[in-house]
Amino acid sequence: MKPNVSAPDNVLGNNLDNEKEAGMKCNVGKTDRTLRVVVGIVIVAAGVYFQSWWGAIGVIPIFTGATGWCPAYLPFGISTCKK
Repeated sequence: MKPNVSAPDNVLGNNLDNEKEAGMKCNVGKTDRTLRVVVGIVIVAAGVYFQSWWGAIGVIPIFTGATGWCPAYLPFGISTCKK
C-alpha cells in the first residue's frame, strides 16, 4: 500500500490567500517601481566606479522595484499601487 504523501495547499504555498496573509501584496506602484530600479542601478554603478561596497545597497531598491513590494511601507500602511 502506498502512503498518501500529499500536503494541504496551505503547507505547500499553493493557496493564493497566503500572499495576503504574509503581507506580500503589491504596495509599490508603476512609477515608484521604475524610479527604484533606476536609482538602484545608479547606486550599484557608483559603487563599482568608486570601488566601494556601498554600491551593494543598490540591490535593495532594485529588489523592491522588481517585486513591487517594499517591507518599509508595511508599518505605515503606505501603498503607491493603483486600486
